[in-house]
Formats: sequence, structure tokens, C-alpha cells
Amino acid sequence: HQNFWLSCLSNNCIGEIELHEVCETDVAKEHVYSEYVEHLKRHNGRMIPINLRRFGIELISMLPESTKTNIKVTYKTRRPNGYRLPNVKECRESFEKYAGIEHDWC
Repeated sequence: HQNFWLSCLSNNCIGEIELHEVCETDVAKEHVYSEYVEHLKRHNGRMIPINLRRFGIELISMLPESTKTNIKVTYKTRRPNGYRLPNVKECRESFEKYAGIEHDWC
């Protein structure tokens, strides 16, 4: 999950959803999780993904405190629960603090 989130922050996106530089990004929890599962398949096909609930707990620990974690978002034709992520700079700073690293985001 850490490698997945690092990849998202490095690429400024979660799948096809762009992480915004200035404003917040709303994204469905199930979308983030499905991208995590796909990431595992692409990078280590034998790794078993953690379940959705555990993934959410782990992801929240890497996100800024200002993240809203239970909002309704538009996803496909439904309105599931989602995250309202702060701008990507805040997300990167929070990840660096969580992981105890400094990363060159260029």
C-alpha cells in the first residue's frame, strides 16, 4: 500500500483521476482500492491485497489530517463514499512524514 500511494503521488493521479496541485480531489474509496489491487497485479502478481477496510485504515494513516474520509462522491453512475484529498503537495508532505523520507517529486 505504501508503494502504491508513492506511485500515485509521483504520477499525480490515482488511475485516471488527477490529484490536483491547488485544490482538493474527490475520489471514491472503491476506486482507490481497485487501483491498489491493479497496482499489485502489475508489480507483484503473487501478492495478496489487504481487504478494503484494512486498506482504508492504512491509507488514512498516510494522508494529511485535513483529509475528509466519508463524503459522497460521483463514481460511474452512483454516489458511493469517498475521500476528499487535500492538494497533492499536502499529500506528499504527509506521506514523507509518515514514511520518514524526503522524496524528490520532480
